[in-house]
Amino acid sequence: MNVQNMDACIAAPRTADDPFLTDASIRFHDHLGYRMVGRFEQVGYKFNRWYDMVWMEHLIGDHAIPAVPVMPYGG
Repeated sequence: MNVQNMDACIAAPRTADDPFLTDASIRFHDHLGYRMVGRFEQVGYKFNRWYDMVWMEHLIGDHAIPAVPVMPYGG
């Protein structure tokens, strides 16, 4: 499909002892080769508390010049 980057937006706990959310998803993506590219503080609200959102990215293509068009998924 000529996709060059894979990105993930992940809810992140603000403290290590959060009863509803852990950093497991962040660690999982890190293990898969993603790297942290941004953190937005207190932008997600659930379970009656504020959470950070982190963006992680994994470069999977060669980023050719000129760029190769994305091929639509035909299902």
